[in-house]
Amino acid sequence: MTEFSPVPKPEKKVKPKKGLKRTPMKKGKPGASRFPKMRNPAYRAFIRAHDCAIMGRIVGARMSMRDLRCSGLFQHRCWGPTDPAHVGQHRANGAPDVGAIVPLCRAAHSFYDEHRAAWGKATGLSESKMANLAAGLALKYHEQGGK
Repeated sequence: MTEFSPVPKPEKKVKPKKGLKRTPMKKGKPGASRFPKMRNPAYRAFIRAHDCAIMGRIVGARMSMRDLRCSGLFQHRCWGPTDPAHVGQHRANGAPDVGAIVPLCRAAHSFYDEHRAAWGKATGLSESKMANLAAGLALKYHEQGGK
């Protein structure tokens, strides 16, 4: 009979771990827009000059701490400055300003962005009504000489 002598196992080669290769961020000019042709500062100023689209409306959800409770519902009382809110496609996705934004106070804008699916039920303004409001404001802007 033959004897076996233990032979040490060869050591495994450990490959150094490589991190994920990331593509560098595209850097533009500071403060520059990725969609400059879609932005219209004059139209945004026109929208900011209007009151909130749901000011004083009876709504089904509290949007700001200033809202008044009325038998299970709330009367919306605006909080903060009026912000232009994009209807439908977001600005981050390249939505145009003219005909696609409505005036909402800061509280209503936050609620709209965070609870878009519940917006119609809470306020009574569906996406189509919001789009009609945005189109009406764009028409009014053009009638007043805006470009």
